[in-house]
Amino acid sequence: MLKHDKLFYYLFIMKNHGFSMDDLGRKIKQARLRCGLTQEKVAELVGVSRTAVSKWESSESVPTIQNLILLSGLLHTSVDHLLGLDRKNRSISMTLTPEAVSLLEKFVNEAVSIR
Repeated sequence: MLKHDKLFYYLFIMKNHGFSMDDLGRKIKQARLRCGLTQEKVAELVGVSRTAVSKWESSESVPTIQNLILLSGLLHTSVDHLLGLDRKNRSISMTLTPEAVSLLEKFVNEAVSIR
């Protein structure tokens, strides 16, 4: 499975547990505004077009895993927060199937190795 496909699968799992892509877009936008950055500046620093950032924020598309990691560093937040897995939502992992947990562990290991 391609890395981008894994992110879509991951988001599919999260959606089935109360997470939506709208949440990701909203969190990206909130973090960007909190940092005082424009879409243009984020696009320049991540290496994508301003349109790509706009589409992430409006939930028309999602960033690749690599771009999600870059965004988390640039916006001074965590991937967990952007994906809705911060402390207040940690109980969500308890409801995942063993297969989903295994896939998520592989996802995290690959994401960490990208750094």
